[in-house]
This record gives sequence, C-alpha cells and structure tokens, in this order.
Amino acid sequence: MSTKTSIENPYRHGGCYHAITGTLVKMGLNKSHRYEAFLAKLKSGWEGFKEWASKEKRNSKTGKDADARIFQNVRVLQRTKDFAKPLLAAGAVIDLTYDDRGRLTICLNSKSRKPQKPGRAPKQSQPVAPRAREKRNKARKPAKAKKVAQKRSVNATEPTLTASPDNSAATETN
Repeated sequence: MSTKTSIENPYRHGGCYHAITGTLVKMGLNKSHRYEAFLAKLKSGWEGFKEWASKEKRNSKTGKDADARIFQNVRVLQRTKDFAKPLLAAGAVIDLTYDDRGRLTICLNSKSRKPQKPGRAPKQSQPVAPRAREKRNKARKPAKAKKVAQKRSVNATEPTLTASPDNSAATETN
C-alpha cells in the first residue's frame, strides 16, 4: 500500500466508528499515539459523545462503561474480514501495540493490510523465536512408502489373463 497523508472516512457520520477513524486521521496517519491521548481527543472532538456514553447498559453484570465500549469498538475495527472492510478499502488499518514502557498505543496505518493487535506484535528489540511447528518439521524423518493393495476380481466367472513363466504367451482361463 502506498503512504497516504489522509483517507476518506468510510463510516456513518455521528457514529462511534466514524469518530474513532476521524480522530485518528486528525492525529496523523502512520503515527503511533498513546491510547490515553487518543481517548481524550476522541471524547473532546466527538459531538455525540455525551449522548453515546449515557446509553444505559443492556446487562448490569456484563455491561461496559464508555471507555471500555470505545476500546471494544477499536478492536472490532481491526477485524478486516467484516467491520474493517470499508476502512481497508479506504486504504488503512488500525494498529494497537504496546510501546517499550508497556503503554498501549494506537495508529491508523496506511502502509499495511493487516492490523497489529496488542500482545501479538513482536517487540523490535527481541528476536522472534521460531515456532514449534517449524522445529518439528526439520527433525521429521521421511515418510515410508505405502503398500498398494492388489485388485481382486469380484466375479469369479470373468475370464482372467495369466502369463506363462517365460512370458512368451498369455492364456485365458475361466
């Protein structure tokens, strides 16, 4: 993907996805920002935030507050197979990673088609260990050849051809 300086917001105006994407565009494409700074800018710049945040929880036990709902929506916008398709078509994905101090960062990335997710992105200072599957395949012995079963005739009355020991002529038997 080419580097862009701005993208068109593909989501419905006034909604949370639109606000998240718009805030990230205003903060700058391809730049990592502390998640707390992003959250503060989102709350202050989104016209419908107070109304959205004051929605009653659907479930008193598992309902989330406004900050947790925003984080959940950011995570949903990382799913490039469904909810992030419009964002991907516009030319960007949302990366969530941890910086070297362990703080969560967010970035609207126009250089990649796959988002980085928190806890899954390798740290640059540490080498990435080979996966266990790759190690196992290197030590694996070659597979033995399978024995091929000989085909037997189902109907005994069908004639079969048999060769003589000197292979000079074949004879037909019933």
